[in-house]
Amino acid sequence: MQKDDKVPDLRPPGEDRRQWVRYPMRLAGLCRAAEVENGSTWLAQIQNISHEGLKILCRRPVEAGTKILISPFDPKVLPRIARVIHVANGVDGNWIIGCAFTRELLDEAELLNWIKSQNGKRSRDAAG
Repeated sequence: MQKDDKVPDLRPPGEDRRQWVRYPMRLAGLCRAAEVENGSTWLAQIQNISHEGLKILCRRPVEAGTKILISPFDPKVLPRIARVIHVANGVDGNWIIGCAFTRELLDEAELLNWIKSQNGKRSRDAAG
């Protein structure tokens, strides 16, 4: 095959092409533009998370390419900066925002910490 030849994509249209498994969750937190230190914050609900990104639901549209700081309400979960990849209208005035983390991927321990912190209620085995 020559360098200019394209390999056809044989996957069906609409098939999920993510590299990492997404874990569904409901974790509340605050977001703000990462590059504005004292900028306004807004409430968000993290709906799923993977090693390299997450999906949030919020009342505020955010432009694709914007870096946002996502801070879960649980103080044991470290805030993370993510870049907005796509934005879509949701229902009831909400926006669905897909983000990719800007620094290294979450390791297993950090990912598990986010998952166990849903709704600010940590499971007993994660509290220690």
